[in-house]
Amino acid sequence: MYNPTATEDLKVKDIFESKVKLLQSITEWSIKHGVSFTPVKTNKSCHTIICAFIREGDNVCRDMCLWKLHAFISKSVGGYFKTRSYIKEHTCSQPSLRSNYCKVTYFVCNVILPMVRKKLDMTLSYIIEYIEVKYHINITYNKVWNARTKAGTKIFGDWESSYEILLQYLNATKISNSGIVTAHYFEPYAYGMVQFLRICWAFGPSIKFFQY
Repeated sequence: MYNPTATEDLKVKDIFESKVKLLQSITEWSIKHGVSFTPVKTNKSCHTIICAFIREGDNVCRDMCLWKLHAFISKSVGGYFKTRSYIKEHTCSQPSLRSNYCKVTYFVCNVILPMVRKKLDMTLSYIIEYIEVKYHINITYNKVWNARTKAGTKIFGDWESSYEILLQYLNATKISNSGIVTAHYFEPYAYGMVQFLRICWAFGPSIKFFQY
């Protein structure tokens, strides 16, 4: 399987285990090399990307830059994605991908996701140093903060979904813990919404023996 390094280039006949692996590898490679791309055709069986600068409205670049990569699911390699064609030379004034906030944040999020699962209190300074040493990319504090936040959301869900299951959790707690007492407090907010204030509970045995 393809596993790019800082100096390695993409090439024809590269094989990727899945489309997710394909996208991760291309994004990692593009950030390492400071270039950007955009998809022109993508579905379950193929993925075609071109130079992102072509989409910036530069008519000269549209005619001149030929950078393009096409990958598809190939039966000859067991149904994995395989690079069919690749034109690697940029003939445009390519803007740096390092300035593309969304793509860099998305990339860092995917890189640190398995690390955050194992160490929830991972510091931003550690992530910045890790990305710089491994991928030779200098990233800002703000980008790393957003990437870690996105990773946390992928692991635990967002605030909205957490509040939605809160009462379900309380009900399940009551069923599995005889004698438990729970209380939750909300207040009216705006436009039919409510604001969560606090939640508390006490287990039956604690209530029973508190008098002693």
